[in-house]
Amino acid sequence: MEDDVRKCTREAEPNLEILERQLANYANCTERLVDRRAEANRFYAGINTAIFGAAGFVLYGEGFKAGPQEYLLLLGLPLSGMILAHVWLCVLASQSKRLDAKYKIIHEIEKHLVVRPYLDEYKECEGLKHGSFERRMPQLFIVLHLFFFLFLMVQSGVLNQWMRWMEGKLGGS
Repeated sequence: MEDDVRKCTREAEPNLEILERQLANYANCTERLVDRRAEANRFYAGINTAIFGAAGFVLYGEGFKAGPQEYLLLLGLPLSGMILAHVWLCVLASQSKRLDAKYKIIHEIEKHLVVRPYLDEYKECEGLKHGSFERRMPQLFIVLHLFFFLFLMVQSGVLNQWMRWMEGKLGGS
């Protein structure tokens, strides 16, 4: 393969057969990255959904004693959910950078070919960024976990205690 790459330098006349093979290999690698991205989305969406399911089961299941300490114990669920959703955003950002780089390389290879399907598709979809909806999902989960966290803070009484403490500090100044 290294010999193939050396034969296709910019100084030499590109070998179309080698370029077509490289394009096919690179397109397969890109497709695998897209598949991994979809798997990551399913994984993180599933985990975040399971957190809400577990919380609902614990909060509304039989035998839950709804006292302040019990609500405080549940604070770990939305906190871990927010952390997971943030990690999900970072994974998506990393994969977007890799996809952008891969498509730039594919476009460079296509410059030497007669037919340029990836470049043509890119031009047709000008202005559309891959993953814009995908990034909204982890952001939505972060907001939902934040509301859940605040709900638990109110139910446990911690938020009311903190507000009274702040009134004392601000009133005493």
